[in-house]
Amino acid sequence: MSRGVELGLVTAASLLAAVGIAMVGFARGTWLDAQVALTFVTFALTFGSLHLAFRAWAPAASQLLLPLAAFLSALGFVEVYRIDPELASLQRWSFLAAGGGGVLALRLLRDTGVAVLRRYRYLFLAAGLGLLLLPLLPDGWPLHGVTVNGSRLWVRLEAPFGTRPLSFQPGEIAKVLLTVFLASFLAERADAMATVSRTVGGMRLPEPRHLGPVLIAALLSFGVLIYQRDLGASLLLFALVVAMLYVATGRAVYLVSGLVLVVAGGLAAYRMFGHVQTRVEAWLDPFADFTGAGYQTAQGLFALGSGSLTGSGLGLGRPDLIPAAATDFVFAAVAEELGL
Repeated sequence: MSRGVELGLVTAASLLAAVGIAMVGFARGTWLDAQVALTFVTFALTFGSLHLAFRAWAPAASQLLLPLAAFLSALGFVEVYRIDPELASLQRWSFLAAGGGGVLALRLLRDTGVAVLRRYRYLFLAAGLGLLLLPLLPDGWPLHGVTVNGSRLWVRLEAPFGTRPLSFQPGEIAKVLLTVFLASFLAERADAMATVSRTVGGMRLPEPRHLGPVLIAALLSFGVLIYQRDLGASLLLFALVVAMLYVATGRAVYLVSGLVLVVAGGLAAYRMFGHVQTRVEAWLDPFADFTGAGYQTAQGLFALGSGSLTGSGLGLGRPDLIPAAATDFVFAAVAEELGL
């Protein structure tokens, strides 16, 4: 696959996004308007600039990842626009900012190589932890945390961005920074961490000075996420740490230990935290509390059944009946209108 094919696929993804917006408009009784052109320009600028950056500064990089990201982004953006056009207009700026950040990152790595990731690994760790802590900022500040559905994951900037403030989840950026830290640390110390120096509780472990920084970083991150009640991110980050330890060292003890800790931690969280118990029970039987904790899951199941295999058609479903469909349950909205 060549860079020319990559450019063609990125262009196709941009056209897909524009056509999707046009179909949503048609379902609403309109046809071609400025939103179609704005969408195409946004995607063309974002992914076109990234394509040029890859071509110039990272020619050996995979040609598949960028088109896949473009197509998935197009699909998600169209559905978000269909549910909440105002949120989609803000997301256009997010695409452009992310594209610009990606271009700058490729330029920096072109000049310095991955050595910069090793040199500033602890800066990435500190930045990641700092972003995880941002939602704890108190109310009343221009930039403050927001509690949504019992979890304090969002940060809101009270600024004149259209008719609504700018809200985002800093934890999504933190995951990338923490991954960079882990990759840099393990790339340097993989051999040392694969070497057994002592046995603890029947497990053969490396020197604490090699394993310690990873455990401390992981525990700090888990602690913040658990305090914020972000159970999904906690589990994802834990799985990431375990997987990277296994890939770096090739030792199955990390996989086995991780599985044991997940089971034990899950059982403990279920017994100790009421919100965990509520979510698990709502997942197991959403219809037991249809109007309460299970309402979102139940509406999502209704949406899946309504769309069936072929879908109801873009713009013809009822994703507005699903709470937080645009931000928390977009899969159900996509499946209802585009099919399973």
